[in-house]
Amino acid sequence: MKFWVEILIESESEDGELASRGVLQHDPFPSRFTVKQAIAWSAKKWLVIADFHRDHPEVFSAVWNCGNFSCALCEKFDQEDTCERSGRRCPIFKHTGRDSCAYTPFGDYINAQNQKDLRSHALSMYNLLNLIYQEEENKK
Repeated sequence: MKFWVEILIESESEDGELASRGVLQHDPFPSRFTVKQAIAWSAKKWLVIADFHRDHPEVFSAVWNCGNFSCALCEKFDQEDTCERSGRRCPIFKHTGRDSCAYTPFGDYINAQNQKDLRSHALSMYNLLNLIYQEEENKK
């Protein structure tokens, strides 16, 4: 069986019209990813979102990207909002010590009030995930 994860990038312009839509797909399903693959895929999602805001400066709202539908780490680790599955914790939880990404640049992103901040917070989330990826690499 073949699984696909789709990240729908859809946002409205100031006048309420759909500004742009894009889909990022990957196979296999994220729950089968290694930890490093899930981190890399999650980072890629944030780079796509940041690029969307760069390419569409007319869009003044956050891109809908609910974690458990678009984050490979949430798919791999989040079970009943605990950021844990089978006794293994999400690497973001390990890094922040918090059960939610609300305390990362993701929280800043969803609360951003302007285009510049949206892109900046998306890039900050991308950078955080790259840092966490390096932490995983250094465990060897």
